[in-house]
Amino acid sequence: MMTDKEKEEYKSVIVQYGLPTIVLVDIVFLAVEIYGSIQGFSQSVMIALTIFSFIGFHITYRPLVGQAVGYARPKFNLESKIFRIDEDEVKFYDFLGVKSWKDRVPAWNKTHFMLSLKDIRDINKVDQVLRYNISAEITHHINFYLSLLGTLFCLFKGMQGWWWMFGGVSFVLGLLADVPFMIIQRYNRYRVLPIYLRLKENANKNEIAK
Repeated sequence: MMTDKEKEEYKSVIVQYGLPTIVLVDIVFLAVEIYGSIQGFSQSVMIALTIFSFIGFHITYRPLVGQAVGYARPKFNLESKIFRIDEDEVKFYDFLGVKSWKDRVPAWNKTHFMLSLKDIRDINKVDQVLRYNISAEITHHINFYLSLLGTLFCLFKGMQGWWWMFGGVSFVLGLLADVPFMIIQRYNRYRVLPIYLRLKENANKNEIAK
């Protein structure tokens, strides 16, 4: 079993070395696909190229989006109203049974989103969890809209039939790989944000009392 530190180092290596390689390979596949479309490659070859391009496209942009949003994480204003969740929205999530399945879905690092009974008294820990919560939701929002680009691309007149596979799978992947995670983050934030606001209010009162 790897320690948390070893897991972080392993993931760092993947991002540092694996991602650039995938980007280069995907560029090659896209270039060959464009060339094949011009030269009239057979449909079976074009479908295979489309599948590989599709896989590379999603593997490439998702980590990049996560890295970009991560840089903005420290600057989030946690008290902003745009991050607050309405009670009626949570009732809908309860209707979907989010509580029963939210802990079963995979996560890149679940420790970023976990709070113990001891942690909920530590404003710095709650602050950290909230920032990861918000950045995860933003990341999945962006990923979802990028997935839709693949679908919209196929709506252009004259697109070959194999591109519909790329667009259709992009749409389905966006629904399955992003929407549930957006719901989970918002469902959890409804409970975590009030804890943070209460701790912040108490900290301000203590500061004034001094």
